[in-house]
Amino acid sequence: MHSAVYLPPPRIGRVDASRPLRISVIGAGAMGRRHARVLASRPSSFSLASVMDVDGATADDVAELYGARRAATEIDALASADAIIVSTPIRAHADTVRRALASGKHVLVEKPIAASAREAAVLVALAESYGAARLFVGHSERFNPVVRALARLVEPSSVRALELRRVGARPSPREEGALLNLGVHDLDLAAYLTRSPLGFGHAAGERDGSGAEERAHVLTRTESGATVHIYVDQRPADGIRRRTIALATRTHVWHGDLLTPSLVRTCRVTSSHETILAQTLAFTLAIHGGMPSEIATARDGLMALRSAERAARQVQAARLENLPRRPRS
Repeated sequence: MHSAVYLPPPRIGRVDASRPLRISVIGAGAMGRRHARVLASRPSSFSLASVMDVDGATADDVAELYGARRAATEIDALASADAIIVSTPIRAHADTVRRALASGKHVLVEKPIAASAREAAVLVALAESYGAARLFVGHSERFNPVVRALARLVEPSSVRALELRRVGARPSPREEGALLNLGVHDLDLAAYLTRSPLGFGHAAGERDGSGAEERAHVLTRTESGATVHIYVDQRPADGIRRRTIALATRTHVWHGDLLTPSLVRTCRVTSSHETILAQTLAFTLAIHGGMPSEIATARDGLMALRSAERAARQVQAARLENLPRRPRS
């Protein structure tokens, strides 16, 4: 009979904040290349310790392009860094992250965190048990200027509805469907902007020949009561990328384009009641000695009327000039 063997948590080395953080990139595909470029662009903050990929030629290309060392193995990549960025294919996330955490490294893994919620739950429990080794996920849309503005300007509890649309041709054949590839971003944003977990409502979509969904609608609610509609399409007929968000509170609707990026706020006043009420409150404040800038004074009214009369006279004169002249008898 074998006795249980206690394995202590990995020893976490203290990261020296006075020097750039040494980060290895594991997975040198499209996202790994982007991470390597970012790391190499800020030598005062980061040091691209190494690049590793199961395809050695790909790793060589990225390492050479950004002046880094190519790690021959995952163990080599882990040993040379304070932290790891995992940008491997989705189905490899869990194993790579687990080994990185076990080696005592801080980890940023590309979204989704794993290929299934069951795998993700194991990773969360593992990271929390280690304590000092921290695990983060690359839900990078949280850092989009539009999302940052909404997070700053809108009180989460005031959100009544959210509509998010993410459309874009997938760059290469994938085993995963549109919800895992694209929708996971917007499901995260809905929970993030409302600071409330999502329930599950209803989903519908269309699948391709492999059985993975090409496009899908998700209609759900947050625990705070906000209605959420998410639409994803990874193979649009017109091939045009779109990433938009509409966020509604009781008083305003915010329309954002995450690609431009741009954000517009419109008022949800449906009748003149609120406008008249606000004017009457300003009128009351003016009577009591205040002078709100919104309320029109008598002089404002005089200037508006003079402008209207002047414009009307010009229109009238132009109309008279254009009238057909009667022939002289």
